[in-house]
Amino acid sequence: MKELATTVDESRGGPAIDTSAFPGTEPEGWYWSSSTAAADPRARWKLSYDDGYTSYRDVATGHVRCVR
Repeated sequence: MKELATTVDESRGGPAIDTSAFPGTEPEGWYWSSSTAAADPRARWKLSYDDGYTSYRDVATGHVRCVR
């Protein structure tokens, strides 16, 4: 999750990311990480580029972005 969060540009909104570096980013979709949530080991952390909001839930649908 830490690596995914580094792609957020807090000076932007809807999407909160540099769209020239990351074209086609869905502002309202969730981007999932492989990081588990301690409160619920079945859940994964996720990030929304609408505003950089993070949360965790069971993985259902969403997007992925390779980061390292």
